[in-house]
Amino acid sequence: LQQTLDKKGWHIVGTVAEPMHCHKPSTVSGGGKSEISKLLSDMITFGHVRIDNVKRDLAYVDMILRRDYSDRFPGQRVSDLPILDPRRTMGSVVKLLTASETYTKEYNEWLETIPPMIRSLVFLVKHCYQPAWGNDWKSHFTVQVIDGREGDVVHVDWQRSSTQYLRIGRMPDGRARKFNLRFDFVPAAKIQTEDDITASVVVPARHLEYLGAEVSNPSVKFVKNCELRLFQRPDDAIIRGCDTKCEEDMAGVGNFVSNFQPLTGAQAAELVQQAVQFSKFTEPMQRCLREAAAGPAEDYVVSSAHFRIVNGKPTA
Repeated sequence: LQQTLDKKGWHIVGTVAEPMHCHKPSTVSGGGKSEISKLLSDMITFGHVRIDNVKRDLAYVDMILRRDYSDRFPGQRVSDLPILDPRRTMGSVVKLLTASETYTKEYNEWLETIPPMIRSLVFLVKHCYQPAWGNDWKSHFTVQVIDGREGDVVHVDWQRSSTQYLRIGRMPDGRARKFNLRFDFVPAAKIQTEDDITASVVVPARHLEYLGAEVSNPSVKFVKNCELRLFQRPDDAIIRGCDTKCEEDMAGVGNFVSNFQPLTGAQAAELVQQAVQFSKFTEPMQRCLREAAAGPAEDYVVSSAHFRIVNGKPTA
């Protein structure tokens, strides 16, 4: 049982005993080797599920839930479980409401008529639905009355709903490109085990014992890190609180730091005194800077938000 990333709810998270080792060999500089070690959770933001008109929009959702989907494949009719059937997964519902080359032209055209907000509401109903509700699911989805008018944020059993957005790059004008995630999405935990330099060997699987049950390849590759220290690409660390793992690592000991500006204790004290900006750092970086501010004046510290200055300009 874990709290959701926005700390406003709880969910049960399953853990697979066999981890997925993501190895990206023979990649040129800038190919993304360091990026795959970043925490996806740092790229996730939160918002509320919105609705324009409760009665009208929930009626639209109900129509989608009741529709007969047996005609979506050309030349054949298939029998399907109802969308709210507990035996039907969220993934199958997402697939059902996503255009596909395997579907008929008419069905794909119908899918295109569904507004994104309505599609999101269907997924929310599927995510929250409990068999005990039966056909009376609508009564569990409401909005508050604000200044005598209905609000536009969906509440489920009187609890404000939330949704997750994943930032993938930015627009030319600097705005973030965000995409809506599934309501049941949970980012994987990551442990960096290698970076640029590794040694590997391929071995026939038949000569090995204790392989995971999901391994079906005739050969497997063993990979071993060859570096004393792993490289950390801190591109987003200049944004305070953005790269939580980088801030945690930089606040630790035993680091070799090459492209961050050495700050004196007095400079660290100035950062600490800037309460609003300082609060944007994660707790490990705040602690590191506070300790430096209270320490000997001749000591140095690095801040994740202050890249090295060369010829009067930051190196990032």
